[in-house]
Amino acid sequence: MIRGERLRDLIPMKPEAFTVLLTLLHEPGHGYAILQAAKADPGARGDLQPGSLYRLLARLLDADLVAELPASEVPGDADTRRRYYRITALGRAAVEAESERMAALVDTARRRLVGAGSDL
Repeated sequence: MIRGERLRDLIPMKPEAFTVLLTLLHEPGHGYAILQAAKADPGARGDLQPGSLYRLLARLLDADLVAELPASEVPGDADTRRRYYRITALGRAAVEAESERMAALVDTARRRLVGAGSDL
């Protein structure tokens, strides 16, 4: 399956990319809004800075994980000078796959920590 092959190439995901995709899960956003959402999330990982964010967004666009909203889909009260991004179906699938990978890693760590008992 092509999607499965593409997902394998995308996982593991860099923390900054995962954070950006998470911020776009429920609504589209422009760069500054993405930065603000990431900073407001205490669980966000990665050091997002304006310059690196736009390079990252370009890579996510190239990988078809995000798409730029066409002008007709930008909310009416939005600043039309800004570029708005939304997560794609592939981006959502990548977030799900990365979440499952991380959950399995945490489960393994917890089992091993419990098994280590007082040896710590």
